[in-house]
Amino acid sequence: TLKLTRKLQLLIDLPTKEERKEAMDKLYLWRNRCYRAANLIVSHLYVQEMIEEFFYLSEGIKYKLVDEKKDEHGILNRSRINSTYRLVSDRFKGEMPTNILTNLNSIILSAFKKNREKYWSGERSINNFRRDMAFPFNMEGVCGLTYDEEKRAFCFRFFSIPVRTYLGKDYNDKWKLMHQLVNGETKMRTSHIQLKDGKIFML
Repeated sequence: TLKLTRKLQLLIDLPTKEERKEAMDKLYLWRNRCYRAANLIVSHLYVQEMIEEFFYLSEGIKYKLVDEKKDEHGILNRSRINSTYRLVSDRFKGEMPTNILTNLNSIILSAFKKNREKYWSGERSINNFRRDMAFPFNMEGVCGLTYDEEKRAFCFRFFSIPVRTYLGKDYNDKWKLMHQLVNGETKMRTSHIQLKDGKIFML
């Protein structure tokens, strides 16, 4: 399996300046909520992982970071991955697509598990996510992907926002790749939206 990453510029495909501004404001809102959610998730994962350190005043406490319904020593009321997802989905419910939160939670948990030994030994600090971070989504966030002959662009709805591609100088390479995606010849894995200098990029 060969995984490729391409940077595609997206343009909001709406007729008026006011509509385009409203859609852009929505993307910036989603990025802000994603940034806040990311820091909440990683903070809670760290506390869960280091909870043994907080039990130094008591002896004989037995615990496991699992659902209490699955183990008598479990201290969570749901699975570990679901605990952080519910934390942020409850906090930001209705403010952004849950697909973004689901992918964010999964990515952060995977990275956290990879570095857990370094966190434990003090060799590494937990990630601190920045306000300008790119936010993740999967194919569920791409609806109606087609090539529009009239606009000479690939068009789709990014959740509720109609967008079209602007392929720029690397037209041939990206055009071919997007056609393969439209025709089902290649699969889009988890991708990210990056907002930079008033422009939208899909990574």
